[in-house]
Amino acid sequence: MPATSILSSNVKKFSLYVTTAAGAVILAASCGLTKPPTVPTTWTITVDVSGGSISYPAVAYDPPSGGCKYANSPINSDPKKLHVCPNDFLIWQTKSSAKKSEMVVFTSDGILATSGPESQHANDDQATDKVQVTANADGPNDPPHEWYVAVFDKNPSVNKMYFDDPKIIVGK
Repeated sequence: MPATSILSSNVKKFSLYVTTAAGAVILAASCGLTKPPTVPTTWTITVDVSGGSISYPAVAYDPPSGGCKYANSPINSDPKKLHVCPNDFLIWQTKSSAKKSEMVVFTSDGILATSGPESQHANDDQATDKVQVTANADGPNDPPHEWYVAVFDKNPSVNKMYFDDPKIIVGK
């Protein structure tokens, strides 16, 4: 068999393999079997103690689309059980009666990228530093991650400490 026909036969086989592989990738993408990369979402969680008790009236997120699938989702109607995606960022913001506060947020199970202890601090209604969620998605039987928040309202007419332990659910 001449070398030209062997070469021609191999080129045809190679072309068939490439075409088949490309078709499989296109089919997988159209069926949703591959996930497009998402931009990490930055979640800003407002911890409000201005009304005499602790509440979470607002959870803002950015970007408004193209980020975590839980942004703008009914699953996040209760900020005490916040669903986030791996690699998202979290910021906590205090709202106190006279913008005089001390807040500490602590996570006990190592889901945040920090250079020190797993705690964030902010005072006088400023925001904490932005920290990244480094945990993988939780499995179906994994418990939610607790985070603990303590806010001291330093307004002399209030002078009160508030505590709570809401949950962060990563990717489920």
